[in-house]
Amino acid sequence: MERLGRRERRIPAAMTAALTALLLSGCATAAPRAPAAAGGGAHAAAGCGVPHLENQAHTPRPTSDAWLAHGVRGTVLEAAGATAAVLAPGGTVATVYAPGKELLPGQVVDVAGTLRQGLIWAHSVRVVGGRPWPAPTTPPQPEGVIRHVLFIVQENHSFDNYFGTYPGVDGLHPGIRLPAVRGGPPVVAPYHLTRPLTHDLGHDWIPAHRAYDRGRMDGFVYADTYRQVMGYYTGADIPNYWYYAAHFTLADMFFASLQGPSLPNHLYTVAGTSGGWIWNMWAPPTPCGFTFPTFAQQLAAAGVSWKDYSGYPPDQFWLWNPLPGFPAVQDDPRLRRDLVPLAQYFLDLRRGTLPAFAWITPTMLDSEHPPTDID
Repeated sequence: MERLGRRERRIPAAMTAALTALLLSGCATAAPRAPAAAGGGAHAAAGCGVPHLENQAHTPRPTSDAWLAHGVRGTVLEAAGATAAVLAPGGTVATVYAPGKELLPGQVVDVAGTLRQGLIWAHSVRVVGGRPWPAPTTPPQPEGVIRHVLFIVQENHSFDNYFGTYPGVDGLHPGIRLPAVRGGPPVVAPYHLTRPLTHDLGHDWIPAHRAYDRGRMDGFVYADTYRQVMGYYTGADIPNYWYYAAHFTLADMFFASLQGPSLPNHLYTVAGTSGGWIWNMWAPPTPCGFTFPTFAQQLAAAGVSWKDYSGYPPDQFWLWNPLPGFPAVQDDPRLRRDLVPLAQYFLDLRRGTLPAFAWITPTMLDSEHPPTDID
C-alpha cells in the first residue's frame, strides 16, 4: 500500500549495497498475530505477556505542541528562506514560518504567532540574544563514498499520493477507476488535491487488507469510506520531494514492510521485523518488552556509530519511538546514550559530528501525518 518507488539514478553501488544489507539483516518471518491478554499468547510461553489494547486507553500519549501557539522563546538551530527550526523550552524543536525576517542560527528569538498545519506562522519575531554561529564547513568528500546514512521517517502518505503522476513511474495509470462499494462498478477516479487531507486515511491491519482485496488492489475507497484516498499531489504542490526524485532515487516498487499501522512498521525500521506484531500498542509488551535483535545492537557490535534522533522524549517508548521498548537497548548505557532528542541532530550537523547511521523521527506536526501540512 504505502510505497516509495523504483527509479534508480546517480546512487553509488556502495550505498545501495549498504542500505540493502542494513534493511534486510535480521529479517524474520512470523505469522501475523493480534496482541494477546497479559499472561497469554505466544509471548507468554517465554514469560512475556502482552497488555490488552483496551487496557491502554488511559495510558498517557504524547500531546501536540499546542502551547506553541501562545509564543515561544528559543535558539535558532537552522534557517532556510522564511522557515527556521527553533529549539524551544523542554527540548522541542518548533518550525517557524517568518516571511520577510532573516533569522540566523545561534540567535535567541521571541516568536509570537499562530500554530497552523504544523508551523508557527509568526506575527512577530524579535531577536533578544545570542550571536550567529559560524557557518559550518564541509571538507571535500571523495566521490562515491557514503559517510552518513540518514533514515528519515515521515508518516502516512502513499507513493501514488505524492508521486503517482511523476513522469515515467509505475503510478496512477490513465483511466484507473475504483469502486465506491465492494462489488460495485469502478467509478472513482484519481483527482488533484488542492488542500491538505482533512483526516488520516485508514491503514490499520483490517482496512489495509480490505484495500488489498486479495491482490485485486481495488478496495481502497470502500475500505476507507473517504474518496480522498484517490487524491494526489503534483510537483507544484511538493516541489522538494519532486526535486529529490529528479536528482536522486525514486523507488516505485518499494512497499511498506507490513500492511498495517505505525508501530509494526517502525519496528521494522529499527529491527527488520515487527516480531509478529500487527497492531499499535501504547506500551511495550510486559514484562519483557521486545526481545528480538535490533539494528542498533548490530551497528554497535560492528563498531559503526549510530543515533536515534527523536521528536519525542528519546528514552520513552511510543509508536514512533520503539527502541526504548527493547530492554537490550534501554538497559545498556552504551546504547541508551545514542537515543537523543531531535534538536541534537541540528547541533551534530553543524558540528560535523553526525554518526554513520541515524534514524530521524519528527514530531507529529513535522511528520506530514494527515491532517498536518505537507509543506
